[in-house]
Amino acid sequence: MYKLPVIVLLLWGAMETVAQTRVTDSLTQLLQQHNLPDTVRLNLLNDAAFGYVNANADKGLAYASQAVELATRLGNTRKLAAAFSNAALNEHTKGKDSAALAHYVQALDLYTKLKLERECAGVYHNVGVLYFDQSDYVQADNWQQKALAIFDRVHDTLRKVQTLNSIGSIHLYLSDYKSAIDDFLQAISIAEPMHLMNELANAYTNLGITYTHLEQPEKALGFHHKSLQLHEQNNNLQGIAYAYNNLGSVYDDMDDTTNALNAYRKAYSINQQIGNKRTAAGNLANIGIVYNYVKNYTMAENYMQQALALYRQVKDHFNSSLLLDELANLYASAPQHIALQQKGPHLTIAENYAKTSLPLAIATGSLRRQSNTWKTLSAIYEKQTNSAAALDAYKKYISLRDSISNDDNRKSITRREIQFEFDKKQAVAKAAAESERSLAAEEIKRQRLIRNISVAAGILLLLCGTGLFISYKRRRDAQAKTTEAEFKVQVTDTEMKALRAQMNPHFIFNSLNSINDYISRNDTVKAGLYLEKFAKIMRMILEHSELKDVPLSEDLKALELYIQLESVRLNHSFTYELLVDPEIDIESTLIPPLILQPFVENSIWHGLSAKKEAGKITIHIYKAGNMLHCIVVDNGVGRKQKNVHMQEERQSMGIKITKERIAIIRKTKQAEAALVLTDLQQGTKVEVTLPLELNF
Repeated sequence: MYKLPVIVLLLWGAMETVAQTRVTDSLTQLLQQHNLPDTVRLNLLNDAAFGYVNANADKGLAYASQAVELATRLGNTRKLAAAFSNAALNEHTKGKDSAALAHYVQALDLYTKLKLERECAGVYHNVGVLYFDQSDYVQADNWQQKALAIFDRVHDTLRKVQTLNSIGSIHLYLSDYKSAIDDFLQAISIAEPMHLMNELANAYTNLGITYTHLEQPEKALGFHHKSLQLHEQNNNLQGIAYAYNNLGSVYDDMDDTTNALNAYRKAYSINQQIGNKRTAAGNLANIGIVYNYVKNYTMAENYMQQALALYRQVKDHFNSSLLLDELANLYASAPQHIALQQKGPHLTIAENYAKTSLPLAIATGSLRRQSNTWKTLSAIYEKQTNSAAALDAYKKYISLRDSISNDDNRKSITRREIQFEFDKKQAVAKAAAESERSLAAEEIKRQRLIRNISVAAGILLLLCGTGLFISYKRRRDAQAKTTEAEFKVQVTDTEMKALRAQMNPHFIFNSLNSINDYISRNDTVKAGLYLEKFAKIMRMILEHSELKDVPLSEDLKALELYIQLESVRLNHSFTYELLVDPEIDIESTLIPPLILQPFVENSIWHGLSAKKEAGKITIHIYKAGNMLHCIVVDNGVGRKQKNVHMQEERQSMGIKITKERIAIIRKTKQAEAALVLTDLQQGTKVEVTLPLELNF
């Protein structure tokens, strides 16, 4: 008896959801509050369209349609492409593959014109998933390989893991188990240290299915329970449904029909709730297969026919072939006096079902699918006393079975697993050694920088002293005013450096404590990753500290590294979102270094650390005319809590110095600049407005 497990291939869209129901409900509330037809509402519509893909595809499609309309009105090509892509995601979930493919083509055309390589790769990935669901594995692999090449080149770790899961699933359906296990283990080795929990859960799911094919149910059961636990922690409804379906499949293999039926029904209930036809069909088919096993032929055929109709509707040839096989076995097993839907001799009907299944099995390219169909035909011919046909079908079954299940294959898989663990340990040791070398190199560089600065400062002071001495009498009055202004600038610069020094001691202390904690727990992988990011941000702070302006891209890298380190240290108790107007060239746009960092630090330390629920920081940067607007919003406890006096004392120095920096910008650049703090109903909003500066 062969089950219908659910392979997990993730779809890529405009946002990522963790606690899906909470996120989508929050987006709905925000949309109700913000009715203006502007970019903010457009972003919310796109986020909601993606957020509802696995929760309510009808709602998701409605939001995507609104996003298409608004993006067209605003002339925002990038957001229009995202809206087309999100429409395709929801149509795919509903089984409308032709409409989904048409929208993917529209999105890809726009992304290509905008030269957005990462977004193009996301569409490649999703098209690959669509072809996989249609059992066109060659096309699916072609699209996924194109996506993987780009994600690897642009260092997009999350998408790389998702794509490896997809490619492994294709290899699994083509019965290439060695390659499938390699792909899934590689995905796990990347996802685990990066805390990509959804992707880790999906890799566990796919490994469990692989070991089911290799007839190792206990091992498969362990992987599926790991997957279910992770999906429940993240409140991922679709992931929970997948896990229950696959647990049911393993329980069925172990002849535990009660647990199998319970698991399948839980999965079907969730898939009905979110409107996923394809996986709901798998649940129905599996329930039918269990009833067939316990010889309840009427119930079995009813569920199987419902599932077959859904699979044909979404053009899933692989599972259509499998169900036709199961119906053939059902009719071959059921006594003639049992009343079933198809009228006539049961063995003749069984033979017709199996023959209908065979060309579909061949079309998918799956050796296991073809092997099982020949086995079914051999058993039917034997019951019909057609010995020659039965023997010929059985030989074909044995030939195909041996090509995918020989002992050498299994030994090779075991060797690969052992090699993977060995390579993983070697990589950890190598990373630790490289981190030590990197820290030593950074210290040498820092000492050299201090020495060079001291020498340069001495020379500069000598030259300035000589110049002042020569021109003292002639420019005494004018120089007095200039000296006073320069002194104020120098004082403000000194205070700005003091602010950086204020951040460094407690930040460095906490970061080193976190690294020490990982090392004490022998978690060298996390220690190495944390140390690498810590070294990067310290280098960037040193490099930027002597500059008046830096490229926006560099400042955002430093800011994002700081947030990531604090997020890891605080056990991911908050999330962040970085939104940059696509019209801004972050490489050419200049900004005073670390001007937003004090406010992000205050949000984390004083706004979110005291918050019991999950916190969030949103950083939004956009331009209006010749001004650059930088906004930091958090949903923390705000400044009006009972400890407000202490909080404002801690924040006052950073706010004061930032105001002085902005005053200098107004004076030196003869342009408007401002700092505005706003107390929200929940949290705080800081807006820094600066003149738009370009490096050319």
